[in-house]
Amino acid sequence: MMQPLSSINESVNASIKDAITDDEVLTFDNGITKIYNISIGAIFTSTLSINNLTVISNYSTYGIILPNDLTIYYTNSTGTYNITNQLQ
Repeated sequence: MMQPLSSINESVNASIKDAITDDEVLTFDNGITKIYNISIGAIFTSTLSINNLTVISNYSTYGIILPNDLTIYYTNSTGTYNITNQLQ
């Protein structure tokens, strides 16, 4: 029961499961250098965007043992950026 002249603060936390897709394609392999094109996307229409997305990859899946010669580029609608220094 609410008291007179009181208020209720209600919060909603939306959760969406399995909303991200990825596509991993080996585009170049000469025995020394391998280039993978890994695309991350949302299953939604373009009217709904997802921000601050963290992508975690198991580099050993690609035969990479860190530290090694590994370069990672990020591409979005504004351009392509080298984000190798952001590896953890």
